[in-house]
Amino acid sequence: LIKVNALPIANITGSKSICSGSFAQILISGTPNSTLTYTIDNGSNQTYSIDATGIGTINTPNLFSNSTYSFLNITTNALPSCRKMLSGITVLFTINNSITVTYTGNTTFCSGTMSSIALSSNSAGTNFSWTVVQNGTTGAIDGVGNSINQQLQTTTASTGTAIYTVTPHLNNCTGSPISIPVTIHALPTPNIADGAICLDQTTLTAIQPYLIDTQLSATTTNFSWYHNGIV
Repeated sequence: LIKVNALPIANITGSKSICSGSFAQILISGTPNSTLTYTIDNGSNQTYSIDATGIGTINTPNLFSNSTYSFLNITTNALPSCRKMLSGITVLFTINNSITVTYTGNTTFCSGTMSSIALSSNSAGTNFSWTVVQNGTTGAIDGVGNSINQQLQTTTASTGTAIYTVTPHLNNCTGSPISIPVTIHALPTPNIADGAICLDQTTLTAIQPYLIDTQLSATTTNFSWYHNGIV
């Protein structure tokens, strides 16, 4: 009597695109109590044991470049051992490049001015989200989009700040966030007291002049003044 054992079988799935720096899984179902032989990127042979359930998983390390797992054969563990070649069974992991974010636009402006910070990335189709922490400023809010357009105002006579933390997103992958510090200068507010100019009734010359004092620093503030609409 001659007994013919069936060749072992293996079903292998897992090819997909993943985020840079993430790991992936290869799902295996096949003949219980057997051994798979495979290579990673044409390297040396490696093995994986399928247990009595006939179901298993191979976890990849964190991947930063494309990687190919090639499955060569499956062999039963019990004697007599039977082997089946698995020609052409490969699992390819395609890595989405690390998503970066850059920005352009003025980050220092006067209170009440609309910000205009354009966001861009090294990968087309990237979306952006941001959170913000403001100090001495109002008008800065969390949001999403390709540009930050917000009207920021100082709450005191001092300079205010807003720090935006922007995160890029693409194909369910999240890139590293960056910080965008924004400085908002308070508008100068002159404090001018009322005064009087006394004239000589005969010559109409001033005998008591009036000094206009804005109480603002001349080193940090430029001035212009008008009389009857003329500078």
